[in-house]
Amino acid sequence: MTAFTIFAILLVLLGLLYGTMILIAVTGLAAPKQNFSSHTLDVSPVLSVIIAVRNEEHSVVACLDSISGQDLDPRLFEVIISDDASDDNTLQKIRDWIAGREQERWTVIAGGPGKKKAIEAAINRASGSCIVTTDADTLRGNGWLPAIMRAMKNEGTQLLIGPVFLCPGKSAFGKIQALEFFGISGITAGYANLRIPIMCNGANLAYRKEIFFGVGGFTGNEQVASGDDQFLLGKVKKACHKEAIRFLWDFDAVVSVAPAGGLRSFISQRIRWASKIRGIGDPLVWLTGAVTYLFQSAILTVLVAGISMPLFLYLAITMFCFKLLADFPVVFYMASFFRKQNLWVWYIPAQLFQILYVPLTGILAWLVPVRWKGRKV
Repeated sequence: MTAFTIFAILLVLLGLLYGTMILIAVTGLAAPKQNFSSHTLDVSPVLSVIIAVRNEEHSVVACLDSISGQDLDPRLFEVIISDDASDDNTLQKIRDWIAGREQERWTVIAGGPGKKKAIEAAINRASGSCIVTTDADTLRGNGWLPAIMRAMKNEGTQLLIGPVFLCPGKSAFGKIQALEFFGISGITAGYANLRIPIMCNGANLAYRKEIFFGVGGFTGNEQVASGDDQFLLGKVKKACHKEAIRFLWDFDAVVSVAPAGGLRSFISQRIRWASKIRGIGDPLVWLTGAVTYLFQSAILTVLVAGISMPLFLYLAITMFCFKLLADFPVVFYMASFFRKQNLWVWYIPAQLFQILYVPLTGILAWLVPVRWKGRKV
């Protein structure tokens, strides 16, 4: 059996596994969605919004502005800003912004060191029965908290995965990131809608305070740099019935995040994300991650081999076209949900970029120490 035949068989098998993984997500995206308008609680829960901040002086004020304008009774939510050892002007910016506002609704505490400790310190101070986490570099519309409130009125909902949109900005690189992120969002939403959640994003996440303490909070994965969202999802998934975790299908609930400022920043971000898998024990997460990594790495390997052997080049192009077709329904659905169909012109560049960066960051996540905001973690 020739080397080409072996590569062809392996690549086709990986392609079939990858296609099956995507098909599951598409099935979830097409499945009926939870209607949260018919709630079962007569009393609205109080929401405690938690923002862990570290060196966010350029973005935190805009974030707080977007939270302060929520179309929700002020008595039904509080905001706790937990500082993770910021060494810039973040705290002063926050205090200046809070001055003159209702002090009981806006609290600043010293959390950390580390994002998990910062969040946990804020949860210990929280008066609400439901915790809502977000990041300091995010924006949202005025319907964000009302949408979460409607969903958390459902007694069966223990953890709510909110939609996160990566704002493309004006640069070509930002648009490529945004379109590539639609695929991540689609996998997140599709699997969660089938009650087999594998991913979530702490930029838009809500859960009951009782379940956080019930599963032991972040205990057991303190050694991993990030993953406050992902590890908690895994714990709740083990502890609760499959209906307890939901995806929030509501455009009003969308939270926007800015793209990475450059290639170096992007690679560092993805290395940090990939490093989470070290502490995750969910076989489904490992399987989907492994299939995605191996399939895209195999395409890149065969493409490089095609420089000297045309047969490998044809094989790589064929499997890349298969990937384009497989990913299309997921990306199309999420582009429609986020009302950003105008980004389609960047679909193929985003796909090409993906098969280049995924193999690289997958390796570096195991070899390179993770750094975040000037700190080795």
